[in-house]
Amino acid sequence: THILHKAWLKKHPVPLDTPLQVALWDCLTEGIGNYRSLSAKWKTPDGGLSEHAKAILQRLQPIFVERLVALQHASHEEVPALMDGLSMGPFEQKWGALTVALWLVQEARDDDTRLQKWVDAGPNGVLTLAQKYLPDELKNRLPK
Repeated sequence: THILHKAWLKKHPVPLDTPLQVALWDCLTEGIGNYRSLSAKWKTPDGGLSEHAKAILQRLQPIFVERLVALQHASHEEVPALMDGLSMGPFEQKWGALTVALWLVQEARDDDTRLQKWVDAGPNGVLTLAQKYLPDELKNRLPK
């Protein structure tokens, strides 16, 4: 997945000049990687989210929004703490990668060809996914 994204980035240069842009790129690339590693614990037989996944997503989504909002105006010193846990650390605490992975489960519904549009959308597609899946009270706080 990472090799494919590096090749994609060469063909579709996107700015990675701000902490927010870097975070969105990491959410996309690591999210697809996490999607690929999800076990039956996370998905129902018909390709939906398990109850466990729904509970984790409900916990992670507010953190996802809080961190992305903060990254818009973060100082150089604040960035490492805000990026912490995006894709590293305990799996169930990956506020960026796992959140995106679980949204991708809902998009794919056991048909990975449905994910192509999200790869093609690049990092801004993460915000589109967020607009689709976040509860309204969180959606309204997202970076534009």
